[in-house]
Amino acid sequence: HIARVVLHKHGMGYFERRARVTDDAELRLCFRHDEMDDVLKSLAFGDAGSGRLVSVSYDPHPELAKRVDDIRIALPERGGLVALLGQLRGAEVGIHTSGETLRGRVLGVERADEAVGDCVVPVEVLCLAVGDSLRRVRVPEIVSAEASDPALRRDLRVLLERSDASRRSERRRLSLHLRGAGEREVSVAYSVPTTVWKTTYRIVFEHDARPHLLGFAVVDNDGLDAWEGVELSLVSGLPVSFSHDLYSPRRRARPHVRTETEAPIAPPVLEKAFDLDAGAEVAAAAGACEEAGVDLDFEVGEALLDEDEAPVAAAVPAGVARMDRSVEVATRGIEQGDLFRYDVDAPVTIPSGSSALVPILSEPVEGEIVCVYNAEVREGNPITSFRLKNTSRLALEGGPATVLRGGEYAGEAMLDDLRQDEETLVPFSVELGCRITTAFDSQGSVAHGVRVAGGRLHVTSWSEQLTTYTIRNTSARPIDLWLEHPGDRQAELVDTPEPIERTERFDRFRIRVPAAEQTRFAVRERSERASSQAIVAGKLAGQISAVQSMGEAGAALDALRSLEPVAGEIAALEKERSELDAEVKAIGKQHDRIRGNLEKLGSETQKERDLRERYIDSLDRDETRLEELGTRRQEIQQQLVALVRRFAELARDLDPRD
Repeated sequence: HIARVVLHKHGMGYFERRARVTDDAELRLCFRHDEMDDVLKSLAFGDAGSGRLVSVSYDPHPELAKRVDDIRIALPERGGLVALLGQLRGAEVGIHTSGETLRGRVLGVERADEAVGDCVVPVEVLCLAVGDSLRRVRVPEIVSAEASDPALRRDLRVLLERSDASRRSERRRLSLHLRGAGEREVSVAYSVPTTVWKTTYRIVFEHDARPHLLGFAVVDNDGLDAWEGVELSLVSGLPVSFSHDLYSPRRRARPHVRTETEAPIAPPVLEKAFDLDAGAEVAAAAGACEEAGVDLDFEVGEALLDEDEAPVAAAVPAGVARMDRSVEVATRGIEQGDLFRYDVDAPVTIPSGSSALVPILSEPVEGEIVCVYNAEVREGNPITSFRLKNTSRLALEGGPATVLRGGEYAGEAMLDDLRQDEETLVPFSVELGCRITTAFDSQGSVAHGVRVAGGRLHVTSWSEQLTTYTIRNTSARPIDLWLEHPGDRQAELVDTPEPIERTERFDRFRIRVPAAEQTRFAVRERSERASSQAIVAGKLAGQISAVQSMGEAGAALDALRSLEPVAGEIAALEKERSELDAEVKAIGKQHDRIRGNLEKLGSETQKERDLRERYIDSLDRDETRLEELGTRRQEIQQQLVALVRRFAELARDLDPRD
């Protein structure tokens, strides 16, 4: 019988069966076809005495049964003995009738007409070859028949067993063969897939009393056997579990070696051998074969093996050693690493194919009813929730919870997994007697820190966000409101009470709202932002202007202004370089125009010749000017490089604290 059941949340069940046996015994179990892999993987045996498990046998896999294909007879669907004897044509059988015993070979079964009074009745007769004569035996007179061939009797037995297995559909028998002396208790344990057990709760609030938590487990018995007074344990967690095919037969494909057939050859003529030493003969033969590319494969007999190289026979145990004994029963409500187990107090009875609601918890806990407002969950109204602290002796598995308030239904909620002494807020209804509106106001960035260091201008600024909640309580009772404000983790609260707790995304404030009154609650958040930029000559004027607009006229501003002379020199040189570049560009355009005109002029008239000479003189003057401009631009570039390097060094050395 099933004595203990442990159901896991990941869909596996551990079953322990117990029985009393005497001396050598055989225990028979029955499993579904799809359970056999897990049974073979997890089966364990325990013996309270000195007995041991000898072997375990079980019904074969259907694929293995299909391999019995050499049976040429079949169990008839109809006809019974007549149809079966008709398939044994040529087989030797023994026929026993009420008057005699015959042994002969079956010729077949035929139908003959017999006169019974005034009627003719068809009768089945068996035709036998008995010795040198042929006999006919009326089938109704046959008491028993047996095949003389043991193989035929075996085939018939296999067919009957296969038919029995087919009749039992998906059920598979497993037998444990035990050996021992005296009366003793034995146990068999195994794990098979089961339906997942579930949890459901009732939370009862009665006026000023502590809330009471009732917990139930929904358990399904989808096995083939009833659970009668079993020890039931329910385990939460997620241990490693997998399926592995052990029940199906496996065969490995082997390489197929073909026999090469050599073509016949003519009788060879061999040369006469020299009279050489035997060792020399072997060496000479080996050398010749090596030169010819032939391997010599010597077969060494057992007599030539060294003692250490002798073949070792595999050790075969005389019997299977006893498996580990059953797992020790644990106490109620214990934690096992990442697992937690509920041990049900009273024995549980669930018929096969039935379900039950099993009580697992009934204890007072710490908690209270509050209203939680989160605009992302529901805008405008808070959610009535219960704050629950698990002060029970058990960890709570997640599941639906029904809230009863003052003896009436108040709503439903989903409870997450909750360890001991852990707290949670669980919403169960909408509080329509409270309305909340939200207003936002923000103040732009205001600098409150400027400093110069390391060649960079560092500016620190802050911004403020003001969120005002207007709370109107239209109900006749005060409301304990828990306001969840989406907190900025980079900001600090200013002129705002500290939250009672913080989550990953929200600051939670607790506000007492009197009955039929309106109140406001403001959350002011200030965040800082630090930025820096390199001090360069081209941006110095803008940086000085920005620092002046921030109201900073102290050391940082003086430090920046100390760079103005060098920045002015750089600006003047850059302006001159720009003017030179503009003049070079203008000369280039002038040259393009003159070259175009020269291409259009001829040399026939004096006027054209004079004009050409004038264009050439202009180009010559411009070339001279371009050389002067290029020389000056190179000088300016060298001066700029030196000044920019000097500016960077001065900026890097700036420190208002000096």
